[in-house]
Amino acid sequence: MITERDLVYKLEPYLPPHTAPDIARLIVKYNVRFRITMPRNSVYGDYMHPHKGDTHRITVNGNLNAFAFLVTTIHEFAHLVVWTKHGNYPKPHGEEWKYEYKVLMQPFFGRHIFPMDVEKALHKYMHDPGASSCSDTDLMLALRNYDRIKKLVLEDVPEHGHFFFQEREFVKGRKLRTRYECREVSTNIIYLIGQTAEITLS
Repeated sequence: MITERDLVYKLEPYLPPHTAPDIARLIVKYNVRFRITMPRNSVYGDYMHPHKGDTHRITVNGNLNAFAFLVTTIHEFAHLVVWTKHGNYPKPHGEEWKYEYKVLMQPFFGRHIFPMDVEKALHKYMHDPGASSCSDTDLMLALRNYDRIKKLVLEDVPEHGHFFFQEREFVKGRKLRTRYECREVSTNIIYLIGQTAEITLS
């Protein structure tokens, strides 16, 4: 059986300094099968509640930068705590989840864990956490500053520039709050695409 000390050793490369013990304690406390996965385009992390004798399972993408890895991990633990207290009754990102997320994140503030831009964006996000850190533009952009490999997002493309998104070619148009009107080249149909959507250049 893996010990808390072993967990700290395995987690340290993925998390900000001095935070691996916090996550290791949560894993041990809730008897979680915690797995670091290959990158997934659709999700950063995932929680599955116990089923047919299995225990809690959490997966987090291993390519996330340390701050995004921590934020995502806490996101999934909030789901776990909600399920433990309330079962499947609450909405996935309803008031119960928002409350538990805030409780779990609170111990990481005031410890100089996050860079100033990430901490500022996190404080704002904490007022009304969403389904994903990606749902908050300021937080997404702040976390992106610390990616190991910089990824292009739609915000980086000049107006009228061509780009590929989900293997389709678009032309970037005008901005509407946090999304852009983008014309698909093959159909001339206009789509609204979020400014933080990851893209490739043509």
